[in-house]
Amino acid sequence: MEGRRILTFLRPDVLADAYYEDNTLTELSLIPRGKESLLGNIYVGRVKNIAKNIRAAFVEVEGGMICYLPLEDVQEPVWACMKKGEQLAEGDLLLVQVSREAVKSKAPSVTTHLNLSGKYLVLTTGNRRMGYSSRFSAEEKERLKALTGQWAEDDAGWIVRTNAAKACSEELEMEHRRLLSQYEYLRTRAVHRLACSCVWKSRPPYLDTILGSRENILQEILTDDTDLYAQIRQFMEEEMPEDLEKLRLYEDLSDGIIDKAEYFEFRNSYSKIIEDKQEALLRVRKEMKQTVTTGTTERNWVTLFKQYENIEELNRRVLMSLVDRILIYENHVIEIVFKYKDEYQQTLEYVLSYSDELAIAV
Repeated sequence: MEGRRILTFLRPDVLADAYYEDNTLTELSLIPRGKESLLGNIYVGRVKNIAKNIRAAFVEVEGGMICYLPLEDVQEPVWACMKKGEQLAEGDLLLVQVSREAVKSKAPSVTTHLNLSGKYLVLTTGNRRMGYSSRFSAEEKERLKALTGQWAEDDAGWIVRTNAAKACSEELEMEHRRLLSQYEYLRTRAVHRLACSCVWKSRPPYLDTILGSRENILQEILTDDTDLYAQIRQFMEEEMPEDLEKLRLYEDLSDGIIDKAEYFEFRNSYSKIIEDKQEALLRVRKEMKQTVTTGTTERNWVTLFKQYENIEELNRRVLMSLVDRILIYENHVIEIVFKYKDEYQQTLEYVLSYSDELAIAV
C-alpha cells in the first residue's frame, strides 16, 4: 500500500489537504486560509472567577478571551505565580492549553493537562504513565517497552505513537529529548511571560496531518505552492528529517508525477466538493431556522431549553416549565413525561438527517 498527500490551494482562501492510498482518496480536509485555530495553543491564563455550582473556573487568555476550565482538570498545574497551597483562586496565573474551540455561544475550553506531540511520542502532564498505541503487535510493544520503559521516571507521562513501530532507539531518544526540552521551556521560562499571553502556538492542521501520517505507507508529500513548500520543508527539517526526501514541489506537468488530465480532475473535484458543501450548509441553516422559529410553540420550547441548559438540580420552576406529568407505578417505578417531547424529537431527527450531507472528511 502506498500513500500520497497532496496540498494545493483551490482558491486563495481555501487549502485542500488530500490523502490518497493506492490512488484512492481516503481523507480530505478543506482548510480556510488565514483562520488560525486556537486548538492546542498554550497560554499564561488568569483566573477571572470560579463558579463552584458548576465546578468550573473562567480563565482569561490573550485578547481578553474568556475560557472554560473544569475544576477536575486542575491537578498539579504549572503555576505562573507565587502560590500558597494548591487551591485555585481568583487572580491565579497558570498554564492552560486549549482543548476545544469555541462553539457558537459556548466559550473555548482549556485544561491544565498539557500535551506536546511529535512523530513518535506525545508528552503529557495530566497522566504521568507510559502508554502504547493499540496498533502495535505484541513483539513491537515489547521492543518499545524495553527502549522507553525508563522514561516512566520522567516528570511527565508518555504515549508511544503508531509511527514508532519501526523507529530505532536513536530516533526515539532524539524526540524524547526534544519534547522534554519544550516542556522544560514551558515550566521554567514561559511562566514568566506576561499574563494572558500565548506562550506556545500549535501547528497548522496540515502539518499535524503530515506528522501523524503512517510512516511506512506515506511515500510522497506534494504541493504546488512555493510558500507552502518552504514552510513544510522547514518543519520537516526540524521534526521529520528522515522523511524530507518524500517532499516534492510540483512546478509543472513535465515532472510526470501526475498527468494534465489528473491534475485538472483533482482541482475540479475539490472545487465541486466546496461548492456542494457551501450550498448544503446554506440550505440547512435556512431550513433549520424555519423549523425552530415557526409558530409560538416552537419558539417557546427552544427558549425554555436554552434557559435551563446548565441546571444542576430540579426545582419547582423547572418542573412546571418542562415536565408534563409524573406517573408512579407499582414497585416504585416512576415515569417522567416531558413537555415538548415531540417538538424536540422532530427537530433532532431533522438535524441528524443532514449530518451526512454536511460531513467533510478529516
